Order: sequence, then structure tokens, then C-alpha cells
Amino acid sequence: MAEYTAKRLMAAIPTLILTSIIVFLLMRLLPGDVVTAMLADTGAVTEEQREELRSELGLERPYPVQYVAWLGGFVTGDLGTSTYTGEPIIESLKRTVPVTLQLAVVAIVISVSVGIPLGLVSAIFRNSPWDNALRAFSILGLSAPPFWTGTMAITFIAIWFQWVPPTGRRLFFTDPLDTLAQLALPAALVGYSLMAVIIRMTRSSVLEIMREDYVRTARAKGLRPTHIWIKHVLRVALLPVITVIGGQVLAMLSGTVIIETIFGLPGLGRLTLDAITFRDYPLVQSIVLIFAVLVVVMNMIIDLSYAWIDPRIRYS
Repeated sequence: MAEYTAKRLMAAIPTLILTSIIVFLLMRLLPGDVVTAMLADTGAVTEEQREELRSELGLERPYPVQYVAWLGGFVTGDLGTSTYTGEPIIESLKRTVPVTLQLAVVAIVISVSVGIPLGLVSAIFRNSPWDNALRAFSILGLSAPPFWTGTMAITFIAIWFQWVPPTGRRLFFTDPLDTLAQLALPAALVGYSLMAVIIRMTRSSVLEIMREDYVRTARAKGLRPTHIWIKHVLRVALLPVITVIGGQVLAMLSGTVIIETIFGLPGLGRLTLDAITFRDYPLVQSIVLIFAVLVVVMNMIIDLSYAWIDPRIRYS
């Protein structure tokens, strides 16, 4: 297991380097630059002033020099300074990452704890009204855009019925219950699409496992249906479900940009949107590379979890 993990970590290094190169070049190929964004409200500006500001920001250096300097700082933990706000990037991340992390954790917990049981129910009562309702529910989750679901939820659930606080955020350790109440609605919206995928994948995987010979044997032995569903069917059916969860987590995190904006949450999604708007090169590059690291780690955790779910799987 340790040797396999080490090989996966080594194989991830070229992926991360390629990702860093792509995002570095894409940010510089976009129209406009950070100098134009910073001087937009200052009126008439001479070309000398523009060049002086570019020199202060280090943008006059060749691209390879800028890239090596940025990547070297990232590896050593020095993410640099935001070219737009002048604030150290690490401070911006300390302020925003906990918000997005709390939102993502609650969203994943809601999606998994609700999606897997509903998928199992849909498979057990196949072609019944319950199955049809759950399939329609999952299709809506896959097709409804986050900005629409977020707007409808904050209008009806938060404002009209006042079941949850509409916007804002408090520190978790200051008031955990109030924080969870505020995160419940945005987290449910962020995880809705993931929940829909989990329901559909659990249903199809369970229906496939039900046709296996060992399930028929368990039924012939007279085992309780609950025992068969939970131990013999659901456990094996979770393998493809976990694979899908690992692939959908990043897509779910991308939806936090819209949800955080709608609900006024000062998280990483809003920070990314602002950084792209103002062409904040170092901040965007750092955020994207952090997301890439999270994807690599998530995929590794998913792969290693296979052996825990199915003891027949061994890594060598």
C-alpha cells in the first residue's frame, strides 16, 4: 500500500506542473491585464506610469522567469502578494478557505447521507411511483442551473417562509448551531447535483449487483432481505458510486462561486471570481493549483478506499 501511494504521488508531479503551466499561460493570454484593472478609476494615465507599475509588479520580466519565480514560491509556501489588493495571498486564503471548506463538507455530508439511501430505495421499488418520483428529482438536480435554484431557494425558503437565515455567516466555533443553520440551505443547493448523480448511480449499480449469482444464493439460503441489501448488495455497489463522488467533488466546488455570491458567503469561490475579474495573476494561479492538488489527493483517497470497501482488492 505504501509503495503504491508513493508511486501515485510521484506520478502526480507532472500533472501538477502541466496544470500550473496551462493556467499561467491562459491568464496572460486573456484580454487586458492587472495594470489596466488597477488604473481603470484613476483617469488619464501616461504610458510611463503604466510601465512603472508593471515593473513594480514584476510583469516586465520574461514569462519563464515569472513562472519559475511563482512556482518556486508556491513550493516553498510563499504564495506571493495579490497584485490588485496588495494583501499576502496566504492571508486571503486563510480568510476564505474555511468558509468554502465548511460549505463543501456540509454539502458532501448531505449529498451522501441522503443520496445513497434514496438510490437504494429507488432500486428496491423499481418502476414504482417512489422510483419515478426519485428519478424525476435526480433529473431536476442534473438539469437545473445553480443560479436558478439558488435564487428560488433564497426567495421562497429563506425570505418567504423564513425557515433558515437568508444570507451572511458567523464563525463556526462562535455559534456552531447558527452556522450550520446558515449553511444548510446553500450546502444543500451546492450538493444537489452531486446528490442527483449519487441517486442515479446507486440505483443502477444496485440493480446490476442484484443480478449476480451470489445474491441469488443468499436469497435461496433464506437470509433476511435487509441483510442481503445492506451487506451483500449495497457494499459492493458503492464502488462505482465512490468513483463518481470523487469525480464530481471538483464540479461541485465550482458551483460554490455562484452560491457564495447569492448567499453573501465570503468564500474561495467569490475570491476566485474577483481575482479573475481584476486579472490578479498570482492569486488565480495559486487557487487553481490548490484545486489541482485537491483533485489529486481526492482521487488517491478514492482509489485507496476501494480496498477498505472490497477486501478482495489489493494494491501491490
